[in-house]
Amino acid sequence: VSKPLYLCKKSPRPLCASIDKNIYNYLGEIYSIQGEYQQAIQYHLKGLQYNKTYGNNLGLAWANNDLGKAYYIYGDIQTAQNYLEESVRLFESSTDKLSKAFPLMEMSYVFQYMGNVERTIALLKESFFLLRKKGAENEMFAVLNNLGRLYQSQGFLNAAEIIFDFCLSRLEKKSSVKHYLGWVHNNLARNYLYLNEYNNAIKHFNMALNIFEEVQEKRGSIYILNNIGETYAKQGKYDDALNLLINSCCQKEKIGDKHAICYSYREIGELYLKLEQTETAYSYINKAFEFCRIGNFGMLEGDILTSLGNYYLAILSLKDSYDSYSKALQNYKEQHFYSRSLACTKKINTIIQEYNCSDKEYLDESGIYTKLESEQSILIKELQELLNNISK
Repeated sequence: VSKPLYLCKKSPRPLCASIDKNIYNYLGEIYSIQGEYQQAIQYHLKGLQYNKTYGNNLGLAWANNDLGKAYYIYGDIQTAQNYLEESVRLFESSTDKLSKAFPLMEMSYVFQYMGNVERTIALLKESFFLLRKKGAENEMFAVLNNLGRLYQSQGFLNAAEIIFDFCLSRLEKKSSVKHYLGWVHNNLARNYLYLNEYNNAIKHFNMALNIFEEVQEKRGSIYILNNIGETYAKQGKYDDALNLLINSCCQKEKIGDKHAICYSYREIGELYLKLEQTETAYSYINKAFEFCRIGNFGMLEGDILTSLGNYYLAILSLKDSYDSYSKALQNYKEQHFYSRSLACTKKINTIIQEYNCSDKEYLDESGIYTKLESEQSILIKELQELLNNISK
C-alpha cells in the first residue's frame, strides 16, 4: 500500500529541496522510492505542466530530470535520454548551472544500459566534478560509487574495492544518506561475489537489505534478493537460489523495471542449466534476449549470448555454441569488459580443444589478462591521487 508523503521516512533528495520543486515532483519521487513507476511518471508529468504554466525554468529542469530517471528504470531509455538532455539544457541556461550534474549522473545509466562504457565514464566524471564544485559531498560519493560499479563490470575489482571502501568511510556515519550507503554495501558485496568470497558477499548484501528496508527503498530490496540468489547459486544451494531469483523477478515485473527483469530472466535460465532442465533454461534465456533487443540493453547482451552459448553446449550444438560465445566476446570487447572477455575466450578455446575443431584457431588468453592488469594498475594510481586530493 502506498504511504502518504508525511509517512515516508526517506526525504527525497534533501540537498535539492527548494521552491523549484513542487508537490507533484515530491509525490513522484515518493512513488519512485516505492517502486511504482507508472504513478511516478504521471506525477512528474503533472509537475512538468505546473512549471510550464508558471514559467519556472528551474522547476522544469528538475521535472525533466525526474522523468528521465523514472523512464530509464521503466525501460524506455530513449524517452529517458530526451528528458535528461532537456534537463541539462535547462540547467545550463539557468542560475543553477552546477545542478546539471544530476541529469548527467542519471544519463550515465542510460548509456550504461546501452553498453556505451566510454560515454558512461565520461558522464560520471563530469557529474562528479560538478558536484564537487557545488559542495554536494554526499551525491559526489554516490557518483563515485556508480563509477566503482562500472569499473567492477570491466573486471577492475581492486580499483572498485578502493572506491567502495572510501565511500563507506565517508557515508557510514551519515544517517541522512542511508540509501546511498545501501548501494555501496551492495556493490562491495558484488565485488566479494566475483572473488568467490561468499560469506563476505552475504554479509554486505544483508547490510544493504537492512538499510533498504529501513528507508523503504523497494527497488534496492528487490535487487538484493536477486543478488543473494546469485550467491546461493554459486554455492550450489540451487533450491534456495531459485526461490529467491523467481521471487525477485516477480517483484521486478510488478514494478516494471525492464532492465532488471531482463537480468533476472538470464540468471534464472543459467540456474536451470545447472539443474539440467535445458528447455526451461532456454525459455528464460530467450525471454532475456527479447527484452534485451527491445530495450536496447547492450550492456546485458554479452552475458545473455554467453548463457545462450552455455545452453547450446549443454545440448552439444557446438557450432551454435561457438557462434554465441564469439558474439558475446565481441560485445565484451566493445565495452572493455576484460574479465568477461577472458572467461569467454577460455570457453571458446575449450570447445576447440575438447571437440577437436581443427578449423578454428585458439584465441589469446594471456594478452587479455595482461591488458586487464596493466590498465588496472594505471587506474589505481589515478584513483589514489583523486581520493587523496578529496581527503585534504
